[in-house]
Amino acid sequence: MLSFRKSFYSGRVRLGPSLALFLSLSPANWVRAEPVAAELMTIDEAVAVALEHNLDLLAIRYEVDIAAARIVTARILKNPYATAGFDYLDLLGSNFENNAATGAGPSERNVRLDYPVELGGKRRKRIAYAKADRTVSELLLLNSVRELRYAVQSACVQVLLKEALLDLGRKDLSIFQGIVDINEARVRSGDLAEAELMRTQLAARERANVVRLTELSVRLARLQLQLLLGRYANASLVDVSGPLRRDPLEHADFDVVLSEALERRPDVRALAAAEIRSDADVQLQRALGWINMNVGVQFHHQYGYAEARSLGFFVAIPLPFFDRNQGEIQRAHQTLEQSLSETKAFHASVEREVADALSEYAAAQDLLEAIEEGMIKEAREVRETSEYAYRRGEISFVEFLDAQRAFNQTMRSYDEALAGYALTRYRIDYVTARSVEP
Repeated sequence: MLSFRKSFYSGRVRLGPSLALFLSLSPANWVRAEPVAAELMTIDEAVAVALEHNLDLLAIRYEVDIAAARIVTARILKNPYATAGFDYLDLLGSNFENNAATGAGPSERNVRLDYPVELGGKRRKRIAYAKADRTVSELLLLNSVRELRYAVQSACVQVLLKEALLDLGRKDLSIFQGIVDINEARVRSGDLAEAELMRTQLAARERANVVRLTELSVRLARLQLQLLLGRYANASLVDVSGPLRRDPLEHADFDVVLSEALERRPDVRALAAAEIRSDADVQLQRALGWINMNVGVQFHHQYGYAEARSLGFFVAIPLPFFDRNQGEIQRAHQTLEQSLSETKAFHASVEREVADALSEYAAAQDLLEAIEEGMIKEAREVRETSEYAYRRGEISFVEFLDAQRAFNQTMRSYDEALAGYALTRYRIDYVTARSVEP
């Protein structure tokens, strides 16, 4: 596995603690068991797997297909009506077909075809609304891709951070194990008080407990990544390899980044598409306020003692005295106004996101440079000098413990600064949607 801190650590042990390591506090169990094999992925590979298999994203993809099906529905023409009629049938024994003097009959049969005609361009406007709705669904899917990508990247950074802290804890534990071994030999030779040995053993146990807790945090971070990748929790856990991002931001100007975000982000574009959809809904509801009429043609046949054939034409027009779709027209207008207000509010939210992301990036960059410029070297030198002096009996255990604690805190801060910087770079890509392609 590649190192999290390439300049200082040459490798990192994979996660896979044995059950005994979690249950026992004895020194015999301070040494880690053989690791369980895990599938290694880079951050980019993990993102690709998530985009292919994430269950939530797979469900959201159906929204686009559903919206496309609504376009098919909007394009469908109305069905015509066919009617067949048989009137004046001599089924009750009147025998009027052979007796014209009764004045009844003759029998009739007819076939009628009616077709509903939509006025006001309803079909065309239904199609326009359905297409606008599909555009919104596509952009929301693209935004879900953007959010999933950032979630996976953040989860991978957390895995790398937790494993780096685990590596730091194991190195710290190894140093104290060595001191315990030396002190045990010194006690046996009468060169060291047993109380000093007990203090070093206690310190070693404390570090063993820290390692156990860190191993648990590594597993939890990997389980979170597992969920994002669309894999079951009982499947083999994925491990992350590769260095964290250290590339600088080329353009940190607020106006440039904000302009890019407003232009590229799919959620911003989805709001603009929602305005178009709301306007299409207004036009559709106005069209639905127009009347529909039915036109029909009928073939009429009389038979019996008199036989004749005729055609009839019909038009049925409702009178719009009351229902002119007023309520839905008003509702569509209010929805449009709501979309306009949401767009203004969301643009302000995007401005705040961009400002926060740039501020976090600047702070993370300053912190990382400050740690790298001198703190690490100084802490390492103090720790190494203190360890050497303690082994020779020149300083007390408390002094050595303080130096080791200061070194560990510095390296922990460095690990967190590396992860924080990488997260700020991924967040800037997230708020600007730079890594999302249509």
